[in-house]
Amino acid sequence: MFLDISCVEAARQRIRHVYDTFDTVCVQFSGGKDSTAALYLAKEVHEERDLGPVKVIFRDEEMVSPLVEAY
Repeated sequence: MFLDISCVEAARQRIRHVYDTFDTVCVQFSGGKDSTAALYLAKEVHEERDLGPVKVIFRDEEMVSPLVEAY
């Protein structure tokens, strides 16, 4: 099945749906590439709606590089 939109735009639409559906939205962030991309897209949508700072939950996996934690 092919979409008429890019994967990135589909992700933005899904994130907009989350913001439309729930009163509070938090993004879980581990510092990896997937959660970094999710946080970046959520931040874009969050800023579109002028909602202030994004709520982020960082989960220490005990194996995270100190460089990631500093980021």
